[in-house]
Amino acid sequence: MRRVSKVAFSMGVIFGMGLMGFSVSNELAAETVSLAQVAAGLGEDRERAYRAITAGNVFEGAVILAESLRAIPGDDAQFVNDDLVDAGVASTRLAVFIMAELMDDAVRKEFVDTVLDPDRYLTDDLIQVQYDVTHGPSLKETYILIDKLWALANSANAAARLSALCILAAPDLFEQWSLRPKARQYLIDDYPDLAVTRTVLRWSLDACRAKGAAMPNAMAKVLNVELTTPPERDILEDDPAVLLLKKTLPDLVSAENRDQGVAQLTGGIVNHTHWKDRFACLNLAIGYRDIGYAEPVETACATLARSGLNTPDVTRAKCLMLGFGHDAGNVQTVRYWGDELLAMDRILDTVDRTLHEEVRKAIQRYADFLVTRGLREEGAAVYERLAAKYPNSALAAQSYDRAAAIREDRYKAAEDQQVKGDDPN
Repeated sequence: MRRVSKVAFSMGVIFGMGLMGFSVSNELAAETVSLAQVAAGLGEDRERAYRAITAGNVFEGAVILAESLRAIPGDDAQFVNDDLVDAGVASTRLAVFIMAELMDDAVRKEFVDTVLDPDRYLTDDLIQVQYDVTHGPSLKETYILIDKLWALANSANAAARLSALCILAAPDLFEQWSLRPKARQYLIDDYPDLAVTRTVLRWSLDACRAKGAAMPNAMAKVLNVELTTPPERDILEDDPAVLLLKKTLPDLVSAENRDQGVAQLTGGIVNHTHWKDRFACLNLAIGYRDIGYAEPVETACATLARSGLNTPDVTRAKCLMLGFGHDAGNVQTVRYWGDELLAMDRILDTVDRTLHEEVRKAIQRYADFLVTRGLREEGAAVYERLAAKYPNSALAAQSYDRAAAIREDRYKAAEDQQVKGDDPN
């Protein structure tokens, strides 16, 4: 097994996975439990956790998820497939969402002290590391987390290895770090057939959004200069979204033909049959909205959001539609998509995004938008509806407090404060 060099990291994307809590030891799990059984079990346990959360039992929901994640076979780095990745990501991210958003400091401390046992369970360590790395560690704490990631990256545990490798390969964290390509190469070598490996390679393309008007040329550079090894090219040949992008690049880099290229790229948002491909096309296309192509991007996003599908790409599209309405100052649009998000009773997080958090931010943006438009009572009611989704939680308490503050005219809406990080796009 390859050894990953010890590297520094930032506080952005982190990838966590785990497996179902079968009544078998970790040592025996690989021999007695199939990948399909584990993935199915994770989904069943996540549903139990949801029922606990929506019944007001936040602590119980987190315990269910932590226990569900513990029985990963610890001695087989190949005990993983795409279904298991998806199920594990969804369960781990939900556990971290509970810790971060639904628990107050006292309950979170109790959960960490009495439930999580990172010395015994690597998946507990992943939950804790994912929470810590996304919640502002100090410099000293960061070095401790680096050591943890180093140990996880050297584990035979598939969840630990994949998590660490994905973190170390993330371009937004390691754009200037010399060992990022090596971490990515280890992932390519060990897991070339996993969809998550294609996702990690595609992150370099997603990161081009930060280039603004230079985005098309930046994407061309990624495909023609950065991701050019034979294994990388082979992996990308299996990615429908990247193949579509490659086809459209000649038009995208041409100012005269860019509208045609954007039209082809946005077509993938509605025409691909698998949600992962639609999701990828959405992430690749969304930046073109900011450089003069709002109409085709928003039209494709609206089509996806109205599809009636209950998949992560649709959840993201609904959040984006609310953001578009917000930017346009359109109360009717914001209200429609805000109510759509409030009506959702199940959310599936992905490797790319923590959609629970994204939906929460969008709903709060909905409420604050109404307040700034003088619709204070309606804004307060939105906060109360958000609270009702997660009873007896820290988020519920915060939301009820905000509703009361709005009615008492002592609440300053978040969009007026320009809170960094609340842009849903």
